[in-house]
Amino acid sequence: MVMLATLRRSGGIDALSRHLDMAPADGSAAARDLLPHVLELYRDRYQAAGGGIEGVAAVMRLLEPLGGNALAFAIHQPEPIPDAQRAQVLAVLPGSAEGVAALVGEARRSSVVPAAQLEAVLPLLVMLVGGYLAARTETARGAGEDIVAEFERLVSRESGRA
Repeated sequence: MVMLATLRRSGGIDALSRHLDMAPADGSAAARDLLPHVLELYRDRYQAAGGGIEGVAAVMRLLEPLGGNALAFAIHQPEPIPDAQRAQVLAVLPGSAEGVAALVGEARRSSVVPAAQLEAVLPLLVMLVGGYLAARTETARGAGEDIVAEFERLVSRESGRA
């Protein structure tokens, strides 16, 4: 619930909906259904790097060329997100057209949201979550907080549940 609540509270889900000319309720439903799967992508990358501080660093290295915390900022701006940027994000997470199809298929199993809407929301949600993870990690580091514990809390299965 942590990440879902944060994205709602920050206005990120409404901003995502505006970018897609989608009713806020539709954007929220798609984001809610995709979020556990998007968090799993980040969690898998973290664990593949061995977890801990190395895992956090690996995810941050993945996000940095895409824009780091500016990813979330871009969603909140009125300028359109270029198709090339959306494709670039999906080329990294989940990493392939097959990965996108599998993720949307998984989300669709427990969703009433049409697959086309899930596919449209996915790159923006990956950007929003990635930008938030990068910003929160940066803030935690600056405040002397336990970066690993905070990252694990944010990408936990419970964090994405409604």
